[in-house]
Amino acid sequence: DEIDRLTQHFNQMSKKIVQQLSTLKKQDEARCEMVANISHDLRTPLAALHGYIETLILKQASLTAEQQQHYLKSALNNGVRLSQLIDELFELARLESAETKAKMEPFSIAELASDVIQQYAPIASEQNNRLSMECFEAPPFVSADIGMIQRVLENLISNGLRHTENGAVVLSLSKEHETINVRIKDTGLGMAETELNNIYQRFYRINNPERSGDNSGLGLAIVKRIMELHQIEIVVESALGEGTCFSFQLPVVNV
Repeated sequence: DEIDRLTQHFNQMSKKIVQQLSTLKKQDEARCEMVANISHDLRTPLAALHGYIETLILKQASLTAEQQQHYLKSALNNGVRLSQLIDELFELARLESAETKAKMEPFSIAELASDVIQQYAPIASEQNNRLSMECFEAPPFVSADIGMIQRVLENLISNGLRHTENGAVVLSLSKEHETINVRIKDTGLGMAETELNNIYQRFYRINNPERSGDNSGLGLAIVKRIMELHQIEIVVESALGEGTCFSFQLPVVNV
C-alpha cells in the first residue's frame, strides 16, 4: 500500500511538472511573439521618421519650402505615432503587473462620459461623424476606478470613430436593476464573426488598411485588461454593414 501511494504521488508530481513545463513553453512562445510584434510595430514609424529626416539633410538645398514642410510634418506624425505606441505598451505592461489593482471609488459616470464626449467632439467633427451621448435623467453614482473607466471610454470611442465614416457614434447610459449599463455603438462597417474572437488580442488589427490606419492594436487589449481588473464582462456585438456595439455594466453605489 505504501509503495502504491508513493507511486501515485510520483505520478501526480510528474503530471504537474509536465503541465508546468507546457505552461512555461506557451508563455515563452507568447513572449517571443509579442517581442516580434513590438519590434515590427516600433520599426515601421522609426524607419519612416529616419527616412524623412535623412531626405531633408541630403536634399535640403533642392527642396522647396513646401516640400520641406511636408517632410517635417510627416516626420512629426511618425514621431507622435511612435510615442503613442510606446505609451500604450507601458500602459498595458503596468495593467498586467500583479501589483496593479483597481482603486474603487464612487463617481458620476454621466459627468465622466460627458467629459470624454467633449474631448473627442473635434475629432468626430473632422471625420464628419456625429458623436453624442444619451442617458436618463440624473443617473446615480457608480463604483469603479475612475481613471481606468475613463481610459475604457476613450479607447472605445476612439475605436468607434476610427471605423466609422459619415456616421454616428453614440455613448448611452441606462439603469438596469443595481447597475448602469454603458454602451458605445457606432454605425461603421462592423466586423465579421471571425474577427470578434481576436479583437482583444495584442496588436490585432482588422484586415482592412483603410480602417486600421495607424492603430497600434493595443487599445482593446487595454480595455479588456481593465475590465478583468474590475471583474466585469465586456460584451461586443457586431456584423458586417451594421456597425459595432461594446457594452459593460458598472455597479450603482449610494453616496
